[in-house]
Amino acid sequence: MPFDYRDVTVCVTYDVPYVGGYSNDGKVIYLDRDLPERMRTTTGKVFDPRTYLIIHESVEAMLIHRLGIAFNEAHTIALGAEMAALQKDGVPIDEYYAFIYRHVEKKLKAEAVVSPPYDLDLKPYIEDGLMDIVLAIRRNQ
Repeated sequence: MPFDYRDVTVCVTYDVPYVGGYSNDGKVIYLDRDLPERMRTTTGKVFDPRTYLIIHESVEAMLIHRLGIAFNEAHTIALGAEMAALQKDGVPIDEYYAFIYRHVEKKLKAEAVVSPPYDLDLKPYIEDGLMDIVLAIRRNQ
C-alpha cells in the first residue's frame, strides 16, 4: 500500500519518550506535549522543530508499518530524511539536534512519562533496551 501523508494524524497532547513516536498502526504521529513550537538559531532563524520530527516519525512509521523494515534500519533512513529537510531549509543541524536532545533527556526518565499515548508503538524503546520506560508507559496508559 503506498504511503500518503494525508493518512497521518499528528497529536501533541501526550508525554512521548524521545519526544516523538507513532501509534501501533503508524497512522498517528505523537510529539511530546512539552516540546516547544519554536526554536531560534544562533543566526536568529526561528522555526518549528516539530516539522522535522514529523518528517522523521512519518518516514520511520511508514517504513516499519507499511514496508516491514526493521526499526534500526528505518530509524537510520528517517534520520537521513530529517537531516535532508533541515539542510534544505537552512537549519543548522548541530543546533537543531542539541535542542532536541535537551528535550529527549528530560523524557527518557520513567517519571517523566505520566500521560503516554494509549497506542504508542513500544518496539523502538524495547529494541533500545529502555525497559523502565516501557514499564512506565504500560503502567500509565
